[in-house]
Amino acid sequence: MFLQHLSVTLLVLATLLLLLVSLSTPISHKIYFLKADMAVSVATQTMKAKTLYLGNWGWCRGDVCSKPALGYRIDVLSSVNGINEIEKLVRRFTSGLLLNPLGCCLSFVAALLTLSPNLAVGMVAGFASALALFVTILALTFDVAFFLTIRIRLNRASDNVHAQLSHATWLVAAAIGLQLAATVAIYWMRHVQTALKFRKIQQMV
Repeated sequence: MFLQHLSVTLLVLATLLLLLVSLSTPISHKIYFLKADMAVSVATQTMKAKTLYLGNWGWCRGDVCSKPALGYRIDVLSSVNGINEIEKLVRRFTSGLLLNPLGCCLSFVAALLTLSPNLAVGMVAGFASALALFVTILALTFDVAFFLTIRIRLNRASDNVHAQLSHATWLVAAAIGLQLAATVAIYWMRHVQTALKFRKIQQMV
């Protein structure tokens, strides 16, 4: 019973973390994958411009945000050199960010299945948890590779741009740790249940 409660708790926590990531910029302005500080030169002075934030469904720059969409464009960086190449990269690969909400949904399904005392359902719960873990690992790999590439290209494009990865990536990494612990706990719980059931059968014989 302890392992069951532990597994459900871990999966629910992982679901909440991935839900926060799935509701990142432009839905929630406080959660984002990449932050880019940009400065504009006016005559001999360099002034700080509004910061650009990239999230799962779009971007925000100051009070202006894109509409939430799967596969978005960054059409506010026309003054940055090499923006066409960055635009092509973003437009082509942002659909891969769908892995984050997919991992969230799978974690939630695994948590619901883990609540069942049925051994057969428990086996499915273990598979669902392992699948959620696998998908979230893919999501983290994609997130890091994608936004790291954008960060490097933005920083190379102009001396007035300073881009860096942000906390959304760490939320996905934390969710992976929770999913891994939950998956181990589920399979250990089912192993114990199977052993007890087998022992009862032996005693009856």
